[in-house]
Amino acid sequence: MSSLPAQGRQLLFFHFDRSQNLLEFTTDVGVQPQAQLIANPTRVVIDLPGIVLGGRTTKQQVGGAIREVRVGQFQNQTTRIVIELAPGYTLNPEEVIFRGMAANQWIVQLPTPQMPDFSPTQVSPADNTLGNQVATAMLQLDSFQVTRDGFFIRTSGGQPESIKARRSRDRRRIEIEILGATLSQYLWEQELEVNRYGVGQIRFAQIQDWPPVVRITLNVTKDSPDWQASFNRTGGIVVLPKETTFSSQLNQLQQLNQSPPFMRSSGSRVIM
Repeated sequence: MSSLPAQGRQLLFFHFDRSQNLLEFTTDVGVQPQAQLIANPTRVVIDLPGIVLGGRTTKQQVGGAIREVRVGQFQNQTTRIVIELAPGYTLNPEEVIFRGMAANQWIVQLPTPQMPDFSPTQVSPADNTLGNQVATAMLQLDSFQVTRDGFFIRTSGGQPESIKARRSRDRRRIEIEILGATLSQYLWEQELEVNRYGVGQIRFAQIQDWPPVVRITLNVTKDSPDWQASFNRTGGIVVLPKETTFSSQLNQLQQLNQSPPFMRSSGSRVIM
């Protein structure tokens, strides 16, 4: 069992239970894990974007089919957990289960590692299914863009449970609440100057960790139109004035997915 220093956006705790092949970890803010299975040696690699550990690497010696679990700083804003199997052992990535007990508390259930009678099939990051399993667990808002008629928020992971928009009584704020969503480190508690379409600023806030709820606040002029928001399967949330139809945005969204965002996360990868 390992407890780590709490200094904001930190990994607070991690522990691997050998008897259950179960990893538990807790952070002080909501996080969307990203995972992959790597070969030679076989290891489950779990990245925690937006979580800072520091320079040191922490290890838990396990024994048996699991050699060790180690935690280190993968990038400046990403902590990495590695579960390394003992030489010769492998596991079925489709049987790895991620469960979000809360937005900041996760359990990773591994299947029983096997010692095959034949040489195991090599597993590469491009072939594994872990990334898709974790990504569908929760929607994450990754970046923000101004479009020709409104705004577009790129997302990753699954779909929101619901999206609701309402206007304040003084007509100066539009609040959009997204149930079942978290913020990436690049949008976490951000307020951006927009000054387009009657919107002065847009603010992103994680107002609830579990169930996770994101609130997007548009500071608007009194005479600006009402706004609406909808999840689009092209990979994001479209925010438009009510008189604008979502269908008119499809071609533009396809172009946006091929262009750099206003704010984006890094896609570089290194194996620890």
